[in-house]
Amino acid sequence: MSDTKRRLPVKTRLMALDGEYAGWEFMACVNPRISAFADIASGEFARITQGLTFIIRGWNFVDEEGEDMPPPSKETIGMLPLDLVTAISSKFVAELSSLPPK
Repeated sequence: MSDTKRRLPVKTRLMALDGEYAGWEFMACVNPRISAFADIASGEFARITQGLTFIIRGWNFVDEEGEDMPPPSKETIGMLPLDLVTAISSKFVAELSSLPPK
């Protein structure tokens, strides 16, 4: 056996939004834990934000004043408007579907 410590790879991809959110980008984990999907599908706000926090690893988002938003967390994701979360989700699903099988 090798002495090298094995780690589960975390694969990310930069995803760009379009439409009224053109220029907005987020870094997403494209091989998230299945528990992140279970959290999002739960319908419970706290679990949804927890699941999104695992998937969304970074962003260039700004607030209503044009100030950079802090990094993704349960609190900052909870501050996003519903249409932005919907745009993120749609982009994530589309990008995930387009990834070549490994």
